Amino acid sequence: MATANNPDLNEIRRNIRANVSLFVKLIYPSEILDFIPSISDEVVEIIREKESNSRIEAARHLMKIVIERYDVFIKRIFQTSPSSSNNEYNTYCEFIFNRIRGDLIRRVNPFEILEDLYSRKCLNIEDKEHIGAHRDTPVVACREMFVRLPKRQINWALHLFEVLGKNGYDHLVTKADPSASNEECLEKGLVFSSYASQLDKTEVKIFADNEREDRDRTMITENVSYIGSGYTSSKYAQANIENLGINSSCEEKLDTKKNGENDSECGSDDEKAEHEASEKLQIEGKPVENKLRSYQQELADKALLGKNTIICADTNSGKTRVALYIANRILESPGRGNRKVVFMARTNPLVCLLSKDDLNSTKMGLLVPDYDVFFMTPQILVNNLKGDEVKTAMFCLIILDECHHTDKGEPYNTLMRHYIKQKTEKPNEPRPQVIGLTATIGVGNANSDRQAVDHMLKICANLDVETIATVEDENNIEEMRKFTSRPREERKSMEERKDDPCKKVIVETMRKIEEVLDPSLKANMDLQDRINERPLNDYESKKYQQWIVVTKDKSACIMKHDKTRSRQIVSSLEHLLNYNEALDINYLMNVKDVLEYLTRKFEKETSQPDCLTYHEKCLITLFEDTKEKLKRLIKISQAENPNLNTLVELLRKEFHENGLTSRGMVFVQTRATAFALSEHLNSKLQNDGIKCKPFTGNKSSESAEGMGESEKKLLLENFKSGEVKLLVSTSVGSEGIDIPECNIILKYNFSGNEINVIQMQGRLRKEGGKAIYFSNYGTQVRDTINMQKAAMMYRALEMLKNMEPSERMRRILEYQRQDMSSEAIKQLSKDIHQAEKPKIEFRLKCFRCKTFAVDGDKIRKFQVHHTVTDRTFFDRIKKVPLAKTNTFDNITKHSKIYCKNCPQDWGVIFIIDDQEVPVIKSDPFVFESTNTYANRDRRYKKWKDVPYYLEPIEKEEMLELLLPFE
Repeated sequence: MATANNPDLNEIRRNIRANVSLFVKLIYPSEILDFIPSISDEVVEIIREKESNSRIEAARHLMKIVIERYDVFIKRIFQTSPSSSNNEYNTYCEFIFNRIRGDLIRRVNPFEILEDLYSRKCLNIEDKEHIGAHRDTPVVACREMFVRLPKRQINWALHLFEVLGKNGYDHLVTKADPSASNEECLEKGLVFSSYASQLDKTEVKIFADNEREDRDRTMITENVSYIGSGYTSSKYAQANIENLGINSSCEEKLDTKKNGENDSECGSDDEKAEHEASEKLQIEGKPVENKLRSYQQELADKALLGKNTIICADTNSGKTRVALYIANRILESPGRGNRKVVFMARTNPLVCLLSKDDLNSTKMGLLVPDYDVFFMTPQILVNNLKGDEVKTAMFCLIILDECHHTDKGEPYNTLMRHYIKQKTEKPNEPRPQVIGLTATIGVGNANSDRQAVDHMLKICANLDVETIATVEDENNIEEMRKFTSRPREERKSMEERKDDPCKKVIVETMRKIEEVLDPSLKANMDLQDRINERPLNDYESKKYQQWIVVTKDKSACIMKHDKTRSRQIVSSLEHLLNYNEALDINYLMNVKDVLEYLTRKFEKETSQPDCLTYHEKCLITLFEDTKEKLKRLIKISQAENPNLNTLVELLRKEFHENGLTSRGMVFVQTRATAFALSEHLNSKLQNDGIKCKPFTGNKSSESAEGMGESEKKLLLENFKSGEVKLLVSTSVGSEGIDIPECNIILKYNFSGNEINVIQMQGRLRKEGGKAIYFSNYGTQVRDTINMQKAAMMYRALEMLKNMEPSERMRRILEYQRQDMSSEAIKQLSKDIHQAEKPKIEFRLKCFRCKTFAVDGDKIRKFQVHHTVTDRTFFDRIKKVPLAKTNTFDNITKHSKIYCKNCPQDWGVIFIIDDQEVPVIKSDPFVFESTNTYANRDRRYKKWKDVPYYLEPIEKEEMLELLLPFE
C-alpha cells in the first residue's frame, strides 16, 4: 500500500495514469471534490453539472485535472508518512472502507473478526448480540456490524483494517489501494488482465455466456449482493460483474468473422459442442461484450422505445439476457431520473438471496439508496409499497419474469394495480417502464380463438402494456430455432392394474371409519345432509377430499356444546383425509411407500398417547391393524406397482445413455406423491450415482406437505452442482429452474395446462434433451386438449399482433377501467368491513378438542403477527423445540406449540429480547363470541377474515405483559 514512509509519488502517478479507466469507473466526483481544495469553484461547478448528466464524463474530467495536480490529490488522500495513531490515517481507512464496503459485506465472515473488534472496544455486548442474531445470514450480520462500528470508536476504520489483515482479508485492502499495480491485483485474483482496458466502455457491463438464458439468471442471483460494491453511499452503485470472467466461445468467433457473414452461424453443431464445455472455461475467461444475437436485438428494440412491453419468445431463447441488455441501456442513458431496476421472479426460489431476510419496508427503504438492481418476489415490493419509504417512482424499470401470471389475485397483478392507480391519480409523476418476459401468455378458460384474444388483452391491460415484442424477421426466426431446438419426445402408457390389494386394504379401513362416523353425523340435524353429499365408492378422488374438509369445518363449528362428539367427528375425518391421500400415492407408488407415508402422517398422534381420547385410540388401533396388513402385502410381489418399476428403468436408461453429468426432473401432481416417489427413486437409483430429492411449494393446507424457501434454494444449488441429479417436482418446478445440464424431463401421470406444456419443455436446457410422457388414458386426453389450447394460443397471439393499434389500445384501456372500478368497489367494501369490526368479547377454543385457549382481548397484533399476551396461556400449551431455528429482524422462531389436551398444532414461539412470545394461527381454533351467532362457533382460515377488532401492540408493552410471574 502507498502508506509507507517516503512513498514514491512518481510511481503512484504512473499507476494512476495506468489505471485512469479504473478510477473513472469507481470515482464519484461529488464525493472527491471536497478533498481537492486547489480546484476552483468554477471547475467544481462544471464537474458537478457534468455529473448530473453522466457520472463517467464527470469522472473523466476530474481525472484529467487530478493527473495535472497529482501531488495535491495524493497527499490529501494518502497522507505522506501516516502513523497508526494518526487521525488522518483513520480517515484514509474510512475512505478505503467506503470504496470496498460492498466487497466486505459479500466476502467477510463477521464472526471471524467479531471477538477481535470487541476486544478493541469497537463493539459492545449489545452489538455482539444483535450481530449474533443473524448467524444464519452472514451478509446481514456484516451489514449490521458496519452500521454499529462507527458509533463506538473514533479510529474504528483503522482497527477494522488491522483486524482484517490479521484474519487473512488483506487481499480486499489490495483491491482498494489505488497505487496497487495490475499485476498485484491480478496475482490476488481481483481483476483480469484485460480488465482495465474494458472499463471505460460502459458504466455497467453484463458479461455473460450468450449460449443459455440460465447463465443470465445465475449471474443476477450470484451478484445481486455484490451490486453496490463501490461507494455504498453513492447515487449510482455499480455491478462489478466483470469479476465473473465468463467466456463465450461463440461470442469470440463472432468477433473474428469476416464482414458479411451471418451471425446465426454461431448456432452450428461445433459451437454448441463448445458451449457444453464452456463451464470449464469460465474461470479462465475474459469479459465479453454485451452483444445480442440478431433475434434478441429484434426483441429488445421495441422495448428500447420506452413503452411498456411484453417480450414473448420461446423458452431458452435468452429473454433474461435481453431484459438485462435493456436494463443496461436504460441505466446508461442520459437524462433519466432515478436509475434503479427491479427484476422480479414470481415464485423462483433463487430470490431467497434477497427475500430470506424477510425484508420489511424499513429495511428496503434503507437499502434503496445503496443499490441499483433489486431481485425479489413481487410480494416483497407490494409489502414495501405500503409504507412511505419505497415508491414505484424510485425505479426506472420493473422487469417481471413469467409475466403471464399477472392475473386475478396474483402478486404481480396486485403490484400492477398499484402502478396503474398511481398512473391514473398522478399522471405527471415519473413512473418506471414495465417489461414482462414470457414464453406464453396463455389463454385462460378460453374455448375459442376470440376468447383467447380477450384473455391476452386482459393480461396486457393488467401489465399496462402497449407493445408485444416477438421475433418476426424470417432470418431471425431461423436463428432463434438453432438455440431453442425442441426436445425429443417419448410417450408411454401406464399399465392399469386389474388387482390392487393395497387399495382394497385402505378402502376397507375407510369404510370402517365411515361406519363409526355416520351415527355421529346423523345425531345432529345440521350434519345429516353431509352423509348424502358424500361421494359414493370414490375414496381416492379430490371430491371426496373436499367433502372431508367441508364436513370437518362444519361439525367443529356447529357442535358447540357437544365437545366429545365434535372431537370424535373431527378425528375420524382427519384419519379419512390421510387415507384419501394414501390412495393417491398408491396409484403411482408401491405398498412400502404408502405405508411409510401413513406412518409419517400418524406419527404425531402415536407419539402422544396421553393426549388421545378413547375414540382416537381406537382409530390408532385401526391404523396399526391396517399397517400390519400392508406389511404383509409388501412381501407379495403381485402387490407391487408395475408402473413404478417401468419408471425406474426409464430413468436408469436415460442417465446411462446420456451420462452422469445429466440432470433430470420428474413431474407429479401432488406433494405427497413427490415426497414418496423421491424417496423410492433415491433408494433405487442412488447406487447408480443418481441422488434424488423432492421439490415442492410451501406448505399451504392441512393436507399438504411442503418445503421452505431456504430449503428450496439449497436444493437448487445442489442440483446445479450435481450433488443431486434428479428432482421429483410438482408444478412449482415448471418455471424458473434453469440448469444447463438438465436434459431429462419425465411427466409421471402429470397434467397441467397449456402453459405447463410449453414451460416444462423449457426446463430442458441441454442440447439433445428428452421429454417422456408416462401417463394413463385420462391424462393423455387432457394433454391432447392442452396441446390444442397451446395451438390456439399461438393463433390468438397472431390475431392480437395484427389488430389495429388504436383498437387494441381502446380495449386495453376499457379492461383497465373495468378492473379498477371493480377493485375500488372491493376495496371500499373491505374498508367498511374493517372499520366496522366490532369490539366484541370472544374467545378461542381448540378446533379439535374444544379446550379453551385464550380470550379475544388477550390477542394483540404485533407487526403482522398475532400474539397472545396472557401469561397463563403457557399452562395450556405444549412446546416442541424446532430442529432448526430461524432468525429475522432480531426475532427467533424457536419452537412449535400444541394443544396440551390433543395433538392440534396451534402456532409457534418467538424469542424476542430473550423472552418467549406465543404467535398463533387462526385456523387451529374455533371462535366463540357473544354476537348474534352465539349458538354457533366460527372458524377462519386467515386472521384477515376474523370479523372482530384486534388491538395492535408495541414490543415493549407486549414483553411487559408476558413477563414471568414472580
